[in-house]
Amino acid sequence: MTSSEYYIRGLDFLNNGKFEQAIEDFKAALKTEPDNRNTKNKLFWAYCERGNVYRRNKELDLAIQDYTEAIQILPDHATAYSSRGMAHDMKGESEKAIADWEVVLKFKPDDETTKELIEIARKELAAR
Repeated sequence: MTSSEYYIRGLDFLNNGKFEQAIEDFKAALKTEPDNRNTKNKLFWAYCERGNVYRRNKELDLAIQDYTEAIQILPDHATAYSSRGMAHDMKGESEKAIADWEVVLKFKPDDETTKELIEIARKELAAR
């Protein structure tokens, strides 16, 4: 298969909630075309979406792993840092959550929601 064929099939898997297959196809597309930003974006989103499913299912370690994979693919994207911060917060890892959310503020300095999350996490830390 060509890089484009893997990419298109990966999108189909992603849209149908078949995250494992989507990630495998996006990885195959990257092997064929490793510098393709568009393919990296799709792989990034596949990891983020699967991480979101894990987070909703309270499988927080798996969610954190997927968000970390996404960050390794596109380290200049705030979404995975924000989501990983949420997963850390759900695990009671306030320091790690704050660290991720502070990265989000580097990309989005006016993000009021992230500022509020940091403030809440800091208050929780102080109360311990």
